[in-house]
Amino acid sequence: PLKLQNQYTSDITRAEFCALAAAIYEAHTGKTITERKTFTDTDDPNVEKMAGLGVVTGGGDGTFDPNGTFNREMAAVLLANLLKALDIELEKSETTFADRGAVSGWALEGVGQVQKAGLIQGSGGNFNPKGKFTREAGIMLMLNLWDYLKK
Repeated sequence: PLKLQNQYTSDITRAEFCALAAAIYEAHTGKTITERKTFTDTDDPNVEKMAGLGVVTGGGDGTFDPNGTFNREMAAVLLANLLKALDIELEKSETTFADRGAVSGWALEGVGQVQKAGLIQGSGGNFNPKGKFTREAGIMLMLNLWDYLKK
């Protein structure tokens, strides 16, 4: 999306990640996402689309926190969810990153899956699951996903 073509080293927000994910989904399928789930704190159509497909969720109180930032484990899980929404089941796999003990329990499966698929890599054998996720990293992740989908 045009609005993400600047400030590449800035942390990507939850809504911005949804914009990237929606663009990939719609380009890959050739269809506009019609599913929607609404939240009380945003009317962003890309957030509603990704929530409608089950790629993202909000808080139990009906909010989404669109300006909240991402970390690496969140990105991994949402990438696995996006692939599932595209009817692509990733192989279940344990993550082999040296710092796997720092990965949150809710993220272990997704991190392992995207690592096994070669969609997310670490550095020096570590994943840094709580590390920041920039706009640049989000764009690169989606470019890697696009290549993966074209195999």
